[in-house]
Amino acid sequence: MSEEVAKEFYRDIYASQKSAEDHERPEENLKFSTPLETLLATICMFAQCTRRFWETHFLQIFSRSSRINIAHYLVGYIHYFGALVAILGHAQGFVMTSGSALVSREQFTWRIIISTAIFAFAWWHQWRSNVILARLRTDSNGNVVTEKHLMPTGGFFEIISSPHMMFECLIYLSLIPMLPGNALWLLICAWMSCKALLTFQERKLSVTVELDTPLEALLAIICIFAQCFRRFWETHFLQTFSRSSCMHIIHYFISYLHYFGVPLATLNNAQGFVTTTGNTLVSREQFTWRIIIPTAVFAFAWWHQFRSNVILARLRRDSKGNVVTEKHSIPRGGFFEVVSSPHMMFECLIYLSLILMLPGNTLWLLICLWVVSNQCQVAHWTHEWYKENFPEYPKERKAIIPWTF
Repeated sequence: MSEEVAKEFYRDIYASQKSAEDHERPEENLKFSTPLETLLATICMFAQCTRRFWETHFLQIFSRSSRINIAHYLVGYIHYFGALVAILGHAQGFVMTSGSALVSREQFTWRIIISTAIFAFAWWHQWRSNVILARLRTDSNGNVVTEKHLMPTGGFFEIISSPHMMFECLIYLSLIPMLPGNALWLLICAWMSCKALLTFQERKLSVTVELDTPLEALLAIICIFAQCFRRFWETHFLQTFSRSSCMHIIHYFISYLHYFGVPLATLNNAQGFVTTTGNTLVSREQFTWRIIIPTAVFAFAWWHQFRSNVILARLRRDSKGNVVTEKHSIPRGGFFEVVSSPHMMFECLIYLSLILMLPGNTLWLLICLWVVSNQCQVAHWTHEWYKENFPEYPKERKAIIPWTF
C-alpha cells in the first residue's frame, strides 16, 4: 500500500465516522508506529499464535463429539491474519516510503516496557489456565481418562470462571500502549472483548435465561426509534456538510447494519419474541426506579446531543439559516465548553443508559462496547485536530469525558 493510498484510507475514516460535522485531518498529522513498536507487537502476536497452535494440538482435550462451525473456523483464520495486517498496516516502511525503518535506542520507552511486561504476564497465565483445564480430563501420566466437564480449581479459577478468556483480552489490550495510533487495533480489541463476553454469556444461558419484561422492551424500542428519527432529521435538514466530503462505502454499509441490528438486539431478549410463554403485557408492577432512571438519563442525553448538533450547524449558517461557509471553526456554548465532542459523549450516554433498562441483554452490552470504543476514538482524533489547527483552542477542554479524557 502506497503512502497516498494509506493516507486516503485514514482520511476516509476520520471524515465518515463523525456523527455531526465532517472534520478532515491533514496528511501530515498521520502518526505511524515506530519500527520498535511494530517489531515487538509482531513478536508478541507470533508468540501468542505459536502457543495457541501448540495448545490446540498437544495440550487441550476436546470431546470426540464436539464440532466447530465452519463459519467460526473461517473467522479464526481471518482474525489471526487480520491481526498481523492491522499491525503492519500502521508501520513505517509498510505504508510509507519515507521515515525511519530502523530500530534505535531512543524508541525504548516506559510505554514499551510496561506494555511488553503486561503481555508477558497475561501470556503466561493464559497458558497456566489452559493447563489447569487440560488436567481435568487427564491423569498424572497425561492419559485421557474422561471427557466430562468438571469444576476447575487453582490459579485464577479461584476468583473467576474464565481466566483464560480474561487473559486473552488482556493480551490484546496490552498492545494498545505499544500501538497508540493504530485505530484498527482498537477495533480488534473491542472484537476480542465482545467475543469473550458472548462466550461466557452462552454458557450462562445454558443454565438460566433472564428475558426483558414487556415494559423494558417497549421503552427501549421507543427510545431507539426517537434516536433514529432525530438523527435522520438532523442529517437531512440540520447539519451542513462540505460539498467535497464523501463517506466511505464500508462505513455506509456498517451504519445500515448497526441501525438494523440495534432494534433486533433489543427484541432478541424480549418476552413474546424469543419464547412462546411468559407475560407479554405491560403492567403497573413493571414500573420501577430501574426503568425510570435510565429513561431520564436517555432523555437528558438525547436532548443535549441535539443541542450540540445545533451549535455545530450554526457555525456554518447565518441568523436566517443560510449556509455562509464550509470552513471549520471553534464551537462554543453548552457542553462544548468542557469537551470537544459533546455530541459523541451523549451518543455513548444514550446507549449506556439502556443497559439498566435491558439488564439481561448481552447483545446490548456488545453494541454499547462497539459504540463507546468507536466514539471515543473519533473524539480523540477530533480533539487533536482542533488543537493542531487552532492555536487559540481552549486548553481546559478534554476530548469526550469532562475533566478526564
